[in-house]
Amino acid sequence: REPYPFFEQFNHYLWLEVLVRTEEVYRKFSGWVESKLRILVMQLEAVNGMLIHPNPYQYDLCGSDGEWPLGCGMFIAVAFSSDAGAQPGLTIDLRGAIMQFRDVINQWVDRDHYAGQFKLRLRRIKRSEIPEYARD
Repeated sequence: REPYPFFEQFNHYLWLEVLVRTEEVYRKFSGWVESKLRILVMQLEAVNGMLIHPNPYQYDLCGSDGEWPLGCGMFIAVAFSSDAGAQPGLTIDLRGAIMQFRDVINQWVDRDHYAGQFKLRLRRIKRSEIPEYARD
């Protein structure tokens, strides 16, 4: 059976990257982020005008970031729907959902212990900006 063509189905994505310096930190921090991802999904589902489609797969960075040797990328597709309340010219503000998620991530119990060894990067991107490591 062919895998679902996730990156061909949607035009807009939230791109999360877990970036770390060691295997130990990767296991702990990526587990923390993954365990809290549902909170971000629930916050985004509450935003008027859009539908979201989380991709359960974690993509290995494959050394694509010189500063951070280990990590993974995760993607949430964002679709704007008139059924969900979207209309041409509507501005949809994701800051509240993202700030709340950041605050939850910052509650990681090992945060101080591993200071400087981990980072979470989150960006809104278009299909054309999907990184190479997720295209293969």
